[in-house]
Amino acid sequence: MAITRREVRERVMQALYALEQGGGDAREVLDTVLLPALEEAEPATRRFGERLFLLALDYNDQADELVGDQVKNWEIERIALVDHVLLRLAITEFLGFEDIPPKVTINEAIEIAKRYSTHKSGQFVNGVLDGVLARLREEGRLKKAGRGLVGSTPGQPSAPRVGAGGDGSGNARARRDAARQAAKAAALAAESDGTAGGPEASPDGASSTGDSSTGELGTRDSSTGDTGSGTGGAPNAAASDDARTDGEG
Repeated sequence: MAITRREVRERVMQALYALEQGGGDAREVLDTVLLPALEEAEPATRRFGERLFLLALDYNDQADELVGDQVKNWEIERIALVDHVLLRLAITEFLGFEDIPPKVTINEAIEIAKRYSTHKSGQFVNGVLDGVLARLREEGRLKKAGRGLVGSTPGQPSAPRVGAGGDGSGNARARRDAARQAAKAAALAAESDGTAGGPEASPDGASSTGDSSTGELGTRDSSTGDTGSGTGGAPNAAASDDARTDGEG
């Protein structure tokens, strides 16, 4: 069976997690962790994974600045590492992948966070990304082109059109503020765990089933309590983004 883009995102997350945990050379992690995990992928899917990994490194500082703006009064280091990596990946898709709809990016990040991190991570990731997306739109930094690529994100109204009661900057600012408040609420709800997304000592929200130096994170299905290797199949979600009709290929 062909590897889906959700599985690719999971593998990229694991590779970046390994790089954060073990340090070392990014090219070595790419060659020894990510690319071997994508051997069975179609060429285009494999290229997507490699590009996502490399661009995430390029956008690292921008992503952290955008995340920090949403979780003010929190040290960004307190965010669980899995959640932090997923936020960086999603922001990379916002900024570097014009053909991926923002709502697909957010939905995928939420589902992966729910599988690999804590039960509070999906809400946290959603709140932060909603706020980041609103800011990027307000500042004109979101460059998307094609069918279904500039629509609203889940739970948000469509962006107002210029000439239909203003330029929409006020509403965009209001959405950004509301999303920031949602992210803060999620962070406060998780404060008892010690980090914004869950305990930093257990960033995958469950026992790790592999060597963290190779990025093999444990997975958990919150509805069944099942755990398994992070290098196994993709989450059994209702549908991956490859099955969507939102415009992502």
